[in-house]
This record gives sequence, structure tokens and C-alpha cells, in this order.
Amino acid sequence: MNRKTQAWLLVLVLMPALAAAGTTIYRWVDAQGVVHYSDQPHKGAKQVQPGALSVIDYKAPSASSLKAGMSAPSARTAAGPAYQVRILTPSAGTTLWPVNYKVDVQVKVTPPLQGAALLQYSYDGKTVGKPTADTRVELHKVYRGTHTLTVTVMGPKGQSEGQDSSTFYVRQHSILHPGRPRPRPGGN
Repeated sequence: MNRKTQAWLLVLVLMPALAAAGTTIYRWVDAQGVVHYSDQPHKGAKQVQPGALSVIDYKAPSASSLKAGMSAPSARTAAGPAYQVRILTPSAGTTLWPVNYKVDVQVKVTPPLQGAALLQYSYDGKTVGKPTADTRVELHKVYRGTHTLTVTVMGPKGQSEGQDSSTFYVRQHSILHPGRPRPRPGGN
């Protein structure tokens, strides 16, 4: 049983006892979305009525499933592994001067891709190619301006299992404003 399930079971077991003892129970959700219960008031907390609680029936795995090497699946295990995706290049806020309107993209995925999980690259909201296992690709026709790159780990059923985005800037020399003249060999 994971810690979150244990915490909920503890709360459900103690709620009626605290209510019977005349203790007031408070509930609040913090900035990360975690639900808290206490007998002490907290900023933004609301009083909980014990009769409003639901009881969850947890069924432990059977002995035969444990012998077969299986355990009770958590919601995340049933959906597949959670991936953390990080765009290494171009990093957020970077200004690029690409050659031939091409930009190299490199990402890191933790844990490494498993099974049918693939990466889907999107550039300015448009899908780039087909999903791939490649963590390094090259974008073509990247012109001057502000651009957003998004990399999503796609599960076997097309569901997102992790994502990262990076906004970067592209500068190009124009005919009207060429870059600095390059020195010629021999000093001429």
C-alpha cells in the first residue's frame, strides 16, 4: 500500500473517533494540490462534517497474484511509467543565429523510453514528423522570430506521459542589415 493510500485510510479511520470526541476537523488543499486534514484551523481550511465522508473499500491483492510476481497496481503503474522530459537545446530564452534556417534539438527523457513510448516534437503548435524514439532531431525552415518547441512522450494509446516546452528566439541577417563584414585573409 502506498503512503497516500495509507494516509487516506488513517484519516477515514480517525475521523469518526475525532468527531465523537467533539473535536472539530478542518480540511484544506495546499498550493501543490495536496489535501490536508487537521484538528487545528489553517488559512483557507473548511470545517468537515464527519457524515459527509465516504469510505473507500481497499482490496488487497490475492496470494496467487503475489506469487505470480504481481502486486496491486497503482493508478500510475496501470497507465505506464511517468516520464520527465527536458529540452536541452534550444534552452528556454536562447537567441539563435541558425545556419541555413536549421535548429538542432536535443532532449533528455528520464527514465529512458520503454515499450511503445515515443517522442512527438511540435514546433509553433504544429507537429514535426512522426513520433520517434530519437532524442536528437533537426528542425528545418526556422525563420526569424519567437518560436515554441514542445516535446511530448506519447504512450502506446496516444496519451501524453510527460512533456516539456521551450520558447527561443531566432535572429537572421537580412540584405538590408547584414552582419559585420568578415575579415578577408591577408588583411585586405
